[in-house]
Amino acid sequence: MAAVPLAPVISHSTAPAPVIHHENRKNLTFVQSLPILSELGEDPGFVSAIKKMKDDQNRLERRLWEDREAIYAKYQDKIKVTQTKAQMIGTPVSQHEINMIMDAFNKEIFRFDRERILPAWDGLVSRQQNELGQMTVPTMFVTTDVQDRKVTSINCYFLSNGFTTFLFKKQQQVISVLETITGPNIA
Repeated sequence: MAAVPLAPVISHSTAPAPVIHHENRKNLTFVQSLPILSELGEDPGFVSAIKKMKDDQNRLERRLWEDREAIYAKYQDKIKVTQTKAQMIGTPVSQHEINMIMDAFNKEIFRFDRERILPAWDGLVSRQQNELGQMTVPTMFVTTDVQDRKVTSINCYFLSNGFTTFLFKKQQQVISVLETITGPNIA
């Protein structure tokens, strides 16, 4: 009796996914990050920490917005006083006076943005990057590298009020997933 040749064994299983060590997560692509983000999103402690970070960010944004609005209010009051004086003496407000007030306003707003908003935002982003990196979130690490800091605008509190805020492009997609994990923002 002739021996029947055995059919080759074909395995349909795939090789196990490589284990990604925490220190290597900062270099992952967005697609490689998704399973890890999904796993992290199932941890109530992680979700709570992300929500707290977002709440802290919202408080900072509101405080900065209120301080900026106070500058607007101060200059609106200056305009009202100038208009009242002009009405009392029966003359219109001069274009020179309007220009002086507007120039002072623009300088103060620019100085506020440069000296208060940008440092506060940079500090917040660095703290968040550090905390997220410590929680082993993919792509997250503190960086000042120009390539990592290519910026893209994001939808946040300031945008609805005329500001542009920034998020590092390399990390943007991961943050978007984290915002989805934490659910709708209740402010």
